[in-house]
Amino acid sequence: MSAPARAVSLATPANDNGAPKTAPVLLPYQIRWLEDRSRVKLMEKSRRIGATWATAAEAVLLASSGQSDVWYVCYNEESTKEFIRDCKRWMQWLGFAAGQLGQQIGDQNAGGAFSIAFPSGKRITGLSSPRNLRGKQGLVIIDEAAFHLDLPELLKAAFALLMWGGQVWILSTHNGADNAFARLCDEVRDGKRDYSLHRVTILDALGEGLYQRICERLGQPWN
Repeated sequence: MSAPARAVSLATPANDNGAPKTAPVLLPYQIRWLEDRSRVKLMEKSRRIGATWATAAEAVLLASSGQSDVWYVCYNEESTKEFIRDCKRWMQWLGFAAGQLGQQIGDQNAGGAFSIAFPSGKRITGLSSPRNLRGKQGLVIIDEAAFHLDLPELLKAAFALLMWGGQVWILSTHNGADNAFARLCDEVRDGKRDYSLHRVTILDALGEGLYQRICERLGQPWN
């Protein structure tokens, strides 16, 4: 299963008269992340650069178009709720294409999961416990992987989905050089694992427009 290229082409804001603005919503490093169609991909990143926000956009497109269920796993419940809120914001923002993308028909908190259901039959589900991942199918997003208590066991459950065409996306800031996530990134760099690896430092993000975007969001002048 590959990520749809249209996720990036849709991420262009519109003016009040419906005409698109010139500046894209997503920054270059976010676009590269979404355009990467690898079945397993990692991003080692700085904090607060919008990686999870961009990932939420792709989750909405995949689920609403009927291409895949999406399972999001983070290390705490509040982050899981925030991801679902980000997905809802993208659904509102993409409302101009609601006929194609589908509409939110359910939002429930049951069995430790926070879920958005689409008319396509697919769902975006934020799992409050990694144990709930077993037996699922689709795209698995593991956020802040370096802070999970038992990342190897979580990866074992996630990689099982690859047997039937799933995808696994792993994002995180670092939490020490000896952490399981850091070791996984090193194994990819050393060619021991055939995964895709993205690295975005705060300087990388600033060089590709992060501060300009922050100023736009806050209504402050940029220089």
